[in-house]
Amino acid sequence: MTPRLPWPLLALVSCSSQASAPPAPASVPPGAVGICAGKSLSPDAVRRVAIAQQLPPRAAAEALAHDARLAAEAELRGVAALPPARLAHDALLARALLARLREENAAPPTPAEVRALRQERWRDFDRPEGVRVIHAVALGQGQQAARLVADALHQASAEARSAEDFEARTRNVPHEGVEVRVERLPLMAQDGRNLEGEESFDAAFAGAAFSLKKAGDLSPVVPTPFGFHVIFLLERSPAFQPSDEQIAAVAREEILARRTAAAKLSLLEALRKEREPLVARNFVELTSPLHGRPAGR
Repeated sequence: MTPRLPWPLLALVSCSSQASAPPAPASVPPGAVGICAGKSLSPDAVRRVAIAQQLPPRAAAEALAHDARLAAEAELRGVAALPPARLAHDALLARALLARLREENAAPPTPAEVRALRQERWRDFDRPEGVRVIHAVALGQGQQAARLVADALHQASAEARSAEDFEARTRNVPHEGVEVRVERLPLMAQDGRNLEGEESFDAAFAGAAFSLKKAGDLSPVVPTPFGFHVIFLLERSPAFQPSDEQIAAVAREEILARRTAAAKLSLLEALRKEREPLVARNFVELTSPLHGRPAGR
C-alpha cells in the first residue's frame, strides 16, 4: 500500500497555483512521500533538507513542496528560460555533480592513502622521539680560540641545574674575539629533523643531543661546521606513531576530501579537453563595464 502523508501536507504537496498547470494525480507514486506540481518528493530529498535546515520531516517536505510549486509557476511564466534562472540552474547542477562525486568517493580510506598521509604529515602521524635542548656555541669552525672558549663554556656550565642557570653561567664566560650564542632549540629528532618547524639540524649536533639521557645532562664539547657546542638537555619527548587504523579513523574526512578533490580535478581536466569554451574576440569590450573603465584602456 502506498504510504500517505497527513491530510494538511497531502493537500499542500498535491496542489497547484495555476489553472493551466497539469492536474494533481490521484495517488502518490510508489516510493515517494508526496507530490506537488507534478514533481515527486523523495524520502532522500526530505532527509537532506531536514538535515541541512534542521527541520522535522514534515516541515522539510513542506519546504520541498513550496519550491516545487514556485518552480512549476516559473516554468509556466517562462522564467526558467531567462538568463538568471539558467545561471542558477547550471550552478545547482554543478553543485549536485560535486555532491555526487563526494558520494562516489566515500569508501573507507585505503592503506595507500593512509601511508601517503602518514608520510606527508609525519609530525602528526609518524613523529619520532625528540629532544629539546639549550646550547652555547663558540662560532668558528676549526679555530683554536673558539675551541678554548667552548672549553670554558663547558666548565662554567658543569653544575647548571636548569635552562636559566645554564644560560646565566654561559653568558658570563669571557669570549673576547669569539662570537658566542646561547639558544633554546625546538624539539629535534635523532636524524636532525625539526619536530616543530622547517629548519633541520646538523647530524652531529642532533646525535650528541640524543646521547643525553635525562633532563640536566650536559654534553662534552661538540664540533660541527658552525663551531663548538655545549648542549644541555631540557626534555625528551616520546614518539607518537599511531596505527594505520587509528589514522584512518581520525583523518577519514581529510582523506575523503582529498580523494574527492582529486576526482574533481581529473574530471575538470577531461571536460576542458572535450568542451573548451570559445571566447568572443570583443570579450574585453563586452566586459569593460564590469571593470569600471571604457573598452580599450
